[in-house]
Amino acid sequence: MSLFNGLLLINKDRDCSSHQVVHEIRKILNQRSIGHAGTLDPLAKGLLIILCGSATKLSSYFINQNKRYNLSLKFGLQTDTFDLEGKVLNSKEVSLKPEDIKKVLKQNTCDLEIPVPIFSAVKVKGRKLYSYAFKDQKIDLPLKKMSFWDLEIHDIKKDSARLSISCSKGSYIRAWVNHLGQNIKTGACLTELTRVSSGDFELKNSLTLSELKQKVSQQFPTDENRLKQILEESFLFSNSALSQFSQIELTERNAKILKQGNLPDYILSQLEKDQIAVNKKGQAQILKVVKAQKLLALLEIKPFEKIKILRNFPY
Repeated sequence: MSLFNGLLLINKDRDCSSHQVVHEIRKILNQRSIGHAGTLDPLAKGLLIILCGSATKLSSYFINQNKRYNLSLKFGLQTDTFDLEGKVLNSKEVSLKPEDIKKVLKQNTCDLEIPVPIFSAVKVKGRKLYSYAFKDQKIDLPLKKMSFWDLEIHDIKKDSARLSISCSKGSYIRAWVNHLGQNIKTGACLTELTRVSSGDFELKNSLTLSELKQKVSQQFPTDENRLKQILEESFLFSNSALSQFSQIELTERNAKILKQGNLPDYILSQLEKDQIAVNKKGQAQILKVVKAQKLLALLEIKPFEKIKILRNFPY
């Protein structure tokens, strides 16, 4: 069993890959079972959700969350990656009116269907798009529905803008910036990007890798309870992180029954009303089972089916 189980909120530096962050945290915590819930491009910085121990089995519940970003963009510059990491395709001096920039920003703060970047991991015909890009092969880019809202403009110049915006899960800020450039007919490129939130998790509660290393090295924790004391709001138990699910608290006896893969009668009786509600709505429901605030299992209630244990967790 892994020593630490839970979520770490990390403030990723620019020019560092998400994989490199995972590699460093494995060394800092002396633990192999480390992953992340959604990558950040090397150009981007900000909030990266790190999963430790049994929490690595929960990535799907944290990847599919809405995000908020601070970003800067430059008009008149186009690259093949839609950001400064790529090859320049077109560069020209432009002098736009602030009202025209505001107009195109506000017009595209909405639901859109735009092509995903070719430098992405989206699969087309069984291959990831970036593999076509690396071999300079032409491919029709798939369209994807993306939603953008809560626009906040911080600064506008004749050829650039700084702003904050929220977007739906799986949206590509790079693609949105490229779309803006096409709309205003100058081209546009993402120059800076900082993720400030993902779901209920916020950048202000995160630590940089150097801060994490310093805190842990001062007194290496023996378990996740001690790690929580050291890192405070930057470390969350899995139970706390899954705040979107209702919970059932178990006794020690019922927890042992559950660990053996069986549902205690206590749970079945508690969930009779939930089962009726699910049957009426025709929509499945997920619940968490906890003991002393530690996550024991996730359950799924489906319409007119037996309650299912999705996953058990060590405790």
